[in-house]
Amino acid sequence: MKRMFFFFFLTTFFTTTLFAELKKIRSIEIQGNRYVSKNEIREKIKLSKGDLLTEQALKEDIENIVSLGFFLEVNAETVEVEKGVKLIFNVKEKPQIKKIVFRGNKHFSDRKLKGEFSLKEKEFFDQKKLQEDIAKIVDLYKDKGYADCRVEGYETAEIENKVTVNIFITEGNQIVIQEIKFEGVKSFPPKKIFKLMKTKTKKVYQKEDLDNDLKEIESFYKNHGYLKMKLEAPMITFNPARTEMQITLQINEGTKFKVQEFEFMGNKILSEKELEKVVTLKKGKNFEQAKYEETLINLQTLYGDKGYLHASIEPEMIEDSEKGNLKIKFQINEGEVVNIERIYIEGNTSTKEYVFRRELLVQEGVPLLANKVRRSLERLYNLGFLDDVKVDVQQVKSPNLADLVFTISEGKPGMLSAGAGYSSTDRLVGTLQVQHKNLFGRAYQLNLLWEFGARKQNYDVSFTDPWFLQKPMSLGVDVFNTLTTKQYRTEESAYEEKREGGGLRLGPRLSDYLGLNFAYAYEKIGIFNIKEEYKYPTNPTGIKEETKVTSSLTSSINYDSRDNIFDPAHGTKDTFSIQLAGSLLGGNVNFYKPTLSSSWFLPTFWKFVLALNARVAFVEGINSTDVPVYERFFIGGADTVRAYAYGGEIGAKEGGKYMAVFNAEYRFPISMERGRTVVQGAIFYDLGGTWAERNDINFHIGTPENWMKSGIGFGIRMISPVFPLRFDWGYPLNKEKKEWQFYFSMGNIF
Repeated sequence: MKRMFFFFFLTTFFTTTLFAELKKIRSIEIQGNRYVSKNEIREKIKLSKGDLLTEQALKEDIENIVSLGFFLEVNAETVEVEKGVKLIFNVKEKPQIKKIVFRGNKHFSDRKLKGEFSLKEKEFFDQKKLQEDIAKIVDLYKDKGYADCRVEGYETAEIENKVTVNIFITEGNQIVIQEIKFEGVKSFPPKKIFKLMKTKTKKVYQKEDLDNDLKEIESFYKNHGYLKMKLEAPMITFNPARTEMQITLQINEGTKFKVQEFEFMGNKILSEKELEKVVTLKKGKNFEQAKYEETLINLQTLYGDKGYLHASIEPEMIEDSEKGNLKIKFQINEGEVVNIERIYIEGNTSTKEYVFRRELLVQEGVPLLANKVRRSLERLYNLGFLDDVKVDVQQVKSPNLADLVFTISEGKPGMLSAGAGYSSTDRLVGTLQVQHKNLFGRAYQLNLLWEFGARKQNYDVSFTDPWFLQKPMSLGVDVFNTLTTKQYRTEESAYEEKREGGGLRLGPRLSDYLGLNFAYAYEKIGIFNIKEEYKYPTNPTGIKEETKVTSSLTSSINYDSRDNIFDPAHGTKDTFSIQLAGSLLGGNVNFYKPTLSSSWFLPTFWKFVLALNARVAFVEGINSTDVPVYERFFIGGADTVRAYAYGGEIGAKEGGKYMAVFNAEYRFPISMERGRTVVQGAIFYDLGGTWAERNDINFHIGTPENWMKSGIGFGIRMISPVFPLRFDWGYPLNKEKKEWQFYFSMGNIF
């Protein structure tokens, strides 16, 4: 690097004389390259023939060439030619690796060790990478118990600017832990301390595990009141052959403290009562280090949410060692409110800047409230087409002013997907879908779907403008045509149902969390090909073969505080809606259908989330008209109570007018990318029932027809904003034939 900067200074030197009068570049040459192509270097050069040669432009081009990482030296020179200069870039390449040789390795093969190396044969040699690779090999051996392993490496020159990388390994012995002893442990059984440790007897020694074990032990004591607990460096002894070791841990427990009281000093903006609400330590209880640290974060967050980003909290602990009492004084320096001077959006290439700005809850010239910044990030993620969003608070000329910089990383807003799946309801289904969440860079959403299979044919087109007329209000249009083979009672293929129509949606948002939705739908619904035993009037309680028109208006109020609508970790979604269909709207089906649903997402630890859902609804005909079978409630299958057949095993056989469904899922990540879950596991419990009449409603759980049914199971989710997939295995608890049922479906269950 020193040599590189030297050439930068040389560049500066000759440009002070050359650029006294700017000259045109008549040609550009590259010299000194052997293994790197001229085209690869030329792509990094912004200057071109005919440009005026400036010091800044030349400096940037040299830096661009250096950024390739292939060169020891890069400089430039000029040669006077007619009407200008010839610009020559001289490069000196790093040596190329001819081969990598390992010596002394017995436990690991050459192939395994080469796989750990970032340096590769036929690539350029880098001394810094060599040292990093040596450290990887040492860690690899130590993870297998070779605590005495030593690794050395150096390069030897070959002809044609090539090198051989030589790695010498002294493995030493694999060391097994013979015994672990504790000294000074008085308040807990040694077995309890031993259970905290990954380091075990008869296992190979790993220094990283032992270091983590010491932290676990210290954390355990400090979370049980032992504030002054000290853990000495472990004493390690070996047998003469250095194949076995004994570890002795010396623990000085100290006094056990209980929290006696808190005191806040220096607070003016926030009252003591407001501050005490976020203190997680409890008076009269043992001191807990984790809750103490959580309290400090909560206090800082509380002030940040008020705009006091520079507030500082300095705790003082007053100990009474004789009585074991602890008083904590929080000295607070509130500082002043930080206001936002400018907001910048960076990184967007395909999307209009206003698409992001309208999602922000912070504005220039107002206090910088941390909670509104966090919520703004959530709203940006919920657009559905961003891979990442980062926010940076930058200090400007005044300590009471700051700039906010939102750096956007755009993902793929549109995709064409095709696939096939199997569900217990629709059997084998193929799908072809075109979906775009950022049409024209304006966040318009377009969805074209074709589903085809033995029991289902579906065409669906929908378009949504989430900010109609640049107001916080969505406008949507839907057109659909669906033909489905339906189940009735225990018959899987009792009749066919054809729905065709469309609808309009309008959704004004009253606040960040609260919104209204109004939807008008016009559907032509045909019922035909009914099995003889279920056909009316042959069967008085059967199904009529008919074609009806449903013209309906649905109004709903929604409260949605979920942090991420695709994979929520906290927040709720609550909806109350009423659908009204009747002749006054131009149809010949008359009913009203209120629905109440509530979903709760409760973080437990790390990224494990408890998700709860409840949905209740009923439907009644208007003016004593009967409710058609296709508007009644049938539950079971992938989206309600898993492990039971849709419409055949839960509740009223002819479809219910009353319905209740409850779901509980405990979700946890299996695979993550960029800190976000892409593959998720879940265990679940489902409960539900339908009833033909109000008097039939029964909330008991069991096998009788009018009782609710429950099931348990587990599942895997492929999390994607565009095409989420669910794979579930459900086991029924309230039917005679108990066997696992598999479900494949798209979209979240709630």
